[in-house]
Amino acid sequence: MMNQPQLGQRLAAIRKEKNWTQEELVAQSNVSVRTIQRIEAGEVTPRFATVKILLAALEYDLDDWNRLSLQADEPKPNFIQKMTLSKTSLTQQQESLNTSWIAGIVYLIMLMLEIGADALILSDGIESSMIPFYATLKLLVAISFFLFMRGFVGVGSLFENHQIRIAAYVYAFVIAAISFSDVVLAIYYPDHVELNSISMMVMIILIGAAEVVFGVSLMKLQDSLGQSAKVAGILEIITGICFMTVVFVFVGMVTMFPAMILEILVLYKAYDFIMRQKTNPAA
Repeated sequence: MMNQPQLGQRLAAIRKEKNWTQEELVAQSNVSVRTIQRIEAGEVTPRFATVKILLAALEYDLDDWNRLSLQADEPKPNFIQKMTLSKTSLTQQQESLNTSWIAGIVYLIMLMLEIGADALILSDGIESSMIPFYATLKLLVAISFFLFMRGFVGVGSLFENHQIRIAAYVYAFVIAAISFSDVVLAIYYPDHVELNSISMMVMIILIGAAEVVFGVSLMKLQDSLGQSAKVAGILEIITGICFMTVVFVFVGMVTMFPAMILEILVLYKAYDFIMRQKTNPAA
């Protein structure tokens, strides 16, 4: 990738050719104005994903960018090759993200049912006739959450955020492990309310830790996917901290749902980004 300050100067020149202000570029790209200011000033070298989004927003052709580099007797930026995704790759990512944001909605519904079922078990235990229903519910929770998190693995690949890929895998594993242990406890210790209570506390703490890590990773998508990623990350961190205290778990449950809604929106934004790339591959 070309060095600063040339990169920032060229992006600024392209923006000015369109008679755009930095604020107008913010509106089109969802990249924060502070980030754009620092890039154009040569204060930071942006990630490939950020440059890609800015060029797409500016509707600037990659071939023109290459020619501009050659005119300055500079080698072609390495990231240019990365920008040109094959139609097959775009289609696969599009389908995966489409599945993931829909799975997020399904998980949100399953989660509300799960919370109600867990509350009943904590207070009254579980009847043997209800175990198949409870096991099915937990299975649906684990599957829908895995598909939901798979979207963030894809987003991490798309925007070169390796941390969120790892965090999403860890988060999905934690939820799957907890769902499995819940079913085991329901089958073998259906009336052991005290054991179920202790197990629930441990699981809440584990979920909280996973949410904090995931939230921190999510905030790093701000430059690529806008303020919704940042706000979702902050809410995830707050939720995770509340869960880890156990005492404030109900506060965490209040912030958990808006965080999830924003995360679904983040995945949809990534899906929309790929749609625009397929429609206008030169952008």
